Amino acid sequence: MLTGVGFREGRTGPATGTRPKTTAVVHGKGAKEAADQVAARYGGTATESVSGSVGSDRVVVTLGTAFTGVASDRPAAPTSTPTDPGANVAQQGPKVEAQSNGGIPCVF
Repeated sequence: MLTGVGFREGRTGPATGTRPKTTAVVHGKGAKEAADQVAARYGGTATESVSGSVGSDRVVVTLGTAFTGVASDRPAAPTSTPTDPGANVAQQGPKVEAQSNGGIPCVF
């Protein structure tokens, strides 16, 4: 959420009209720096509203259908393969032969 990085909460809701594939960040006069910060976080490019539909000092974010989340919010991919937790445990007791007379494995 943007409130966690210093922005005030505004209205939220579904986009009206088309369903854009890419994320759009549109700002009014005086909000370019804030819009650039939002665009860097959510992807897309910040553009100034040419129609004046976005008020001064306001930023409107429309998340596209290709949006998969903020990079810092997604879990990181594992950097190494998991290891066997018992690999470094010393063997306890004598070795047990788990075969019956007919070669069938036994379960103890």
